[in-house]
Amino acid sequence: MEQIQSIKSNIPTPTINTIKSTFYSKLIKYGLLLITFILSVMYLRKRYKNNCEALENKFYQDTKEIIPGINYLLYHPSKIRYIYWTGGYSSTFLLIQALIIEGYPIQPIYIKCQTMDDKFSIQGKQSQQKEIEVMTRLRTTILIDYPHLKPMFLPTMYVYSIKKDYDISNKFRQIYKHFTFFSPDVNQFERLARFSIHYNKNIEIGLINTGTSLDYASSGIRNNEGTKNCQLISKQNLLKLNNNPDNINPVKNYDNLDIFRNFRFPIIHMTKVDIKRLASRQKVLYLLQITWTCWYPNNIGKPCNKCHQCSKKMDLNGFINN
Repeated sequence: MEQIQSIKSNIPTPTINTIKSTFYSKLIKYGLLLITFILSVMYLRKRYKNNCEALENKFYQDTKEIIPGINYLLYHPSKIRYIYWTGGYSSTFLLIQALIIEGYPIQPIYIKCQTMDDKFSIQGKQSQQKEIEVMTRLRTTILIDYPHLKPMFLPTMYVYSIKKDYDISNKFRQIYKHFTFFSPDVNQFERLARFSIHYNKNIEIGLINTGTSLDYASSGIRNNEGTKNCQLISKQNLLKLNNNPDNINPVKNYDNLDIFRNFRFPIIHMTKVDIKRLASRQKVLYLLQITWTCWYPNNIGKPCNKCHQCSKKMDLNGFINN
């Protein structure tokens, strides 16, 4: 024992300090690497979840929306109009137009696995909660005012899982390179396209005439504009455009737009003012006054009045008579 103590006492103090310094340096280094690894795993898991990349499409229907005694199987699937609905201005007008004005049975579809383009924002969840709350209120109001529509207003499909498809995702990223307003490189349009392809149905989207986003990307290459069957031209015709020197549309690879082949654009020819005017004439403007358009609601569920959606919000007070 005395010999060991003698050996320790013979070790110079600077050497001991060097050993300690090296030890703590390595501890910090490997600690940081471990933290980086954990954060990377968390990031990848969250990205996987928020992009809704799964083995298959999955959805559920809220039992509260199922009215006892109502037969929701009255209409053949071919007669039903499938509509992406968020409780927003344009998607709600599309739903109102199809259901109330034109009298079609409709199947609303809501993408619930992170609807915000900001993939990791807590505010995205707050906005989602608000959207569902608004859709519930709209459904209740519509069925009170138009009770005969109960069997035609099918319970919403709340999609919480979308089948992954790297081909569609990669094509969307190629489109993103040419259209920076498709931001970020994986956003809501990519998820909507992926779901529509693997659900294998034509789904209507409330895209309107804004001169931006998918409206801009598909300008001049749509058929049947002004009808419920408005869609992109065929893939074969998209491919022909790739080698056309007279292209006015800035897409370099037109065939990438084929990922939107199951989209239908019934109101893409309309502006927000057009919608307000028609809703006023049809006496349904009050329903649009219930809609929600804010991306980042505050803590008490009120619009932030700062985001892009708030800045473009339509004034729905009063009626247009012309």
